[in-house]
Amino acid sequence: MKIEMHFNYYFNKLVAPFVLALIFSPIAVFKLLNFGGSYFPEIGLVFMVFFFSIKKKTMNDFTESRALLCLMLIIVLGVIGLLFGNNILHIYSEGRCILALVLSYLYISNAKNESEYIEKLEFSLYFTLFIFAFYIINYIFLLDTPSVKKYFPMIGIWVALLAAKKFGYNNILIGFLCIVSLAAAYSLYRSNILIIVFAFLWFISFIFDSITIKRLATGLVSIVVIIMAGIILLPSILDYYNSSESHMIHGLSKWLDLANFIRHREMTDVESVRLSYYSYILNNYLILFSPSGFGYYKLADIEFCHAFIECIDGSIRDNSLFYLVITIGSVGTLFILSFICKLFFNASQKLVLIEKLRLLVIFVSFLFFVNITAATFGELSTAILTGLLMGIIKSYHTFLRVKV
Repeated sequence: MKIEMHFNYYFNKLVAPFVLALIFSPIAVFKLLNFGGSYFPEIGLVFMVFFFSIKKKTMNDFTESRALLCLMLIIVLGVIGLLFGNNILHIYSEGRCILALVLSYLYISNAKNESEYIEKLEFSLYFTLFIFAFYIINYIFLLDTPSVKKYFPMIGIWVALLAAKKFGYNNILIGFLCIVSLAAAYSLYRSNILIIVFAFLWFISFIFDSITIKRLATGLVSIVVIIMAGIILLPSILDYYNSSESHMIHGLSKWLDLANFIRHREMTDVESVRLSYYSYILNNYLILFSPSGFGYYKLADIEFCHAFIECIDGSIRDNSLFYLVITIGSVGTLFILSFICKLFFNASQKLVLIEKLRLLVIFVSFLFFVNITAATFGELSTAILTGLLMGIIKSYHTFLRVKV
């Protein structure tokens, strides 16, 4: 009995999240599960079924009516995509991501009691930590051709921070925040840096929960440690930016472009393309009323062409709203946006002001993330982490109330 308890404990806490994170990581995408240039993570789904079959309650979550309805909608959108002549592998890839997002959401939000919720939250924490670790390992050691910009599923930072704070793992929280901040600096994505800023605002807010000498001292020490780490690492980051012209453009010049836009309203070509997505949607909302189905995410990112509308410069991968309007239509997109807003609004009810502000920071960060990428619908790891975060927000009052 004791051996079985130890096995279940380590399997749930370490083995299962480690294996699943590896399967959905870039190491598997580009190496382990890449066959003929295509990524096949279905072995991960087999492992997931095996893992969750041990817990019949969780399997019931995945076979409930909402999950089955989502599966039917995915099939319908896949058929529509085929009618528009889209690649069947691209269609399957996007449908797989949407299904992963929904199942991850149900996994957290359907917890029946506090002990089950704690177990699922802990699983989510370790899964997220392993995912980020595998992304960093892939970029440092395994890339055959080093890429200029390095993508990280930054939406997952909230899953790790919320769970680590709930469990009182302050060392993990601070260490994770420092490591991901460094990774964001080297990624050369401005968006990653801005999400880190949101995370620091959220982290600093806990100093004001109850003003005590011990809390102030702990908070100040944490902030000093983070600032000192930044000062120590800043020269190496600047050297990295100066090491090539492309690093300089993405690392520093684009920040200057952003500052120039804020001060003088002068847009670069990149910013004008991103803003053009919204005018494209508004000018063609009647034609985009109906869905066009799956199969657009992996198209070339030079320009996007709809079957019934003129082409537009840019990529559907740059913006979740643009992706949703094309894929499920303007009506379906309004439903999704209403669902997300309602999720955060319901979570904010009956909270004290400081908790509402923390939730607002997460909400703004979430909107910002989906505004600059549609990776939630095209990258499995991002889809899963988005689903886990939405599940935590759905059960936010349970999250705040539960004792660990």
